[in-house]
Amino acid sequence: MSYHRPTLAELAAKYKARGYEPFYAWDRYVADTGLKPEVDAKEFYRIYANTTAEIVGPKLPSNWVPTHIDTLFNRMVQIKHENGVYYMVWDNGATGSDPESLHPIDRYAEINNDQRA
Repeated sequence: MSYHRPTLAELAAKYKARGYEPFYAWDRYVADTGLKPEVDAKEFYRIYANTTAEIVGPKLPSNWVPTHIDTLFNRMVQIKHENGVYYMVWDNGATGSDPESLHPIDRYAEINNDQRA
């Protein structure tokens, strides 16, 4: 079984496709390399600025349906509430969750979508 370890350029293209700001892309790169980046931040930012956004792998789950608009980022987001936790999947493939007590309800505007099941 072979494992393809993504190159720096592939990771940068993936981050750019997800709409990450350069500083956040750097943070993700450091985390995704197990805190052992191959280049320093200055070199990463240079590569990031010169790379093309490419979708690497699946962007959204097949059952993804937007339920809200994230007014902070002006993006569509699917929000599910299960067992006291809000699970979010944004239209750019980013994911997140909030415990019920910390979920900013006023940040998300519900979509009145009659096509939702």
